[in-house]
Amino acid sequence: MGRSPTAMALRNMNIYVEDVNCPFCSDGENMATIILNFVSSNRCANFFVISFRDLMEIHNHSGLNELEKFILHGIIIICCWCIWRSRNEFRFANIPAQVENIISEIKMVGFLWVRSRTKLKTLTWENWCSFVIM
Repeated sequence: MGRSPTAMALRNMNIYVEDVNCPFCSDGENMATIILNFVSSNRCANFFVISFRDLMEIHNHSGLNELEKFILHGIIIICCWCIWRSRNEFRFANIPAQVENIISEIKMVGFLWVRSRTKLKTLTWENWCSFVIM
């Protein structure tokens, strides 16, 4: 997993970790599976995804124009990062995770990312929250 501290990485370095399973659901060690379970259990999407790779490529099969594909792909990456971060905060800092907080963070980071990475400089928070752009 590179630079991110994970229970698996710590265990592989012979550092005692009580439990390597997901702190949210205790279902397993694989982060991709955890993200896919989170997406499907919270009804975040209306598409069928079998693997993490499918999730990363779903924008290519969405029927959207190039800008919309770029935005969708960015939102998916932001979702994964926010879930990962919340999971690590829960595991390593005992900060309880709340779905509402994760979704709020996704909206906020997504808005800032779209405003800075696209030509949609006139995008407002109200339009972003109601998805007027897509």
